[in-house]
Amino acid sequence: MRTLLGKNIVRFIFLVLLQGLVLAHIPLPLHLQLFVSVLFILFMPFGMRAWMTLLFGFLCGLCVDTLTGTWGLHAASATTAAFVRVIYIRFSERYGRDAESEVATPTLSRMGLPDFSAYAALVILSYHIVFFALDAFQLWDWPTFFVMFCSALLCYFCAFLSQKWFTR
Repeated sequence: MRTLLGKNIVRFIFLVLLQGLVLAHIPLPLHLQLFVSVLFILFMPFGMRAWMTLLFGFLCGLCVDTLTGTWGLHAASATTAAFVRVIYIRFSERYGRDAESEVATPTLSRMGLPDFSAYAALVILSYHIVFFALDAFQLWDWPTFFVMFCSALLCYFCAFLSQKWFTR
């Protein structure tokens, strides 16, 4: 259990610092934005209580907001993504029911390609929809929708790359 806690603390610090200090200052083409801090929410253990998931999602977003000066955009987006994650796991038949899932983290090898793809898409897309809707005060104009969708695809690609590089 200590190993899991230590791994999640290191993941939290690494992703928040990477997002706030590095990626926030790298201009990507077409005004795309890469949000790797959502990967912390994506890879939290299945057995985590709902209130803890929401709290850690909010804290992750708040830390990124503090580093980037976005005034609550990441906090609202991360809390929404954590809520979508809780709902997905609660209504999923396979996860959150047995003792092994208390410490198990959502990975591609554990969930399988279809389940992990759906799970990652829901969490990442909810984060991006809330962020860009609050940032632009509108969502359904084509430029905002295009940037939101392409940024979500970029983050989705990073989620799969992180599974390839960081899982054993």
